[in-house]
Amino acid sequence: MALALQKNLAVSICPQSDNPEGNKFQGQLREVGADAMQLFVAEPLTLSPGDPVVVEFKIEKNQFSFEAKTQSMTGSLLSLSKPAAIKRSRLREGHRLAVDMKMAYTPWTESGRFETTLVDLSEMGVRMIGRKQLKKGMLVSIDFYVKEDKIRVLCQGQVAWWRATPDNDQLFETGVEFTTISNETRKRLTKFILRKNGGEEKGE
Repeated sequence: MALALQKNLAVSICPQSDNPEGNKFQGQLREVGADAMQLFVAEPLTLSPGDPVVVEFKIEKNQFSFEAKTQSMTGSLLSLSKPAAIKRSRLREGHRLAVDMKMAYTPWTESGRFETTLVDLSEMGVRMIGRKQLKKGMLVSIDFYVKEDKIRVLCQGQVAWWRATPDNDQLFETGVEFTTISNETRKRLTKFILRKNGGEEKGE
């Protein structure tokens, strides 16, 4: 592989068998060996040796993906064959919409569910304001509902940046990039955002 993969890289895992909706699951790369790689996954997956998966991850403004075969699945540890090639594509700028709605999140590294206010929404991620300071690179589970279009968003994300608000240093703005959002949910968010912005969706 031309790209050197690093430990603790946040990835999404999409099983290719018995997964018609294309559901993705959050993972973290733990080790890359000569012939295999080890990943930690947020929840045990039903995978058998030989089952194909697609792994995706982001680095800066690039989206990467590769296909691999399952070697073993033990608890939360997933062993995959080392891919022969990694595909790269440039991430496009997402459409954005200012909003004011409630959102809940759960950090991977902590217990408990936290409430926050979602103030900016795109098909690529969210900007939220709350009292909890999150570190860049943290993985979080996200839950919010766009009542107007009945869109429920349940996915994982990674903290891209944070800063204290100008008027209150006890409140923090945080940008979170989606990492496991389904293609169907992303499309529905795009349509909602474009409609609210007075635009129209262009064909892909």
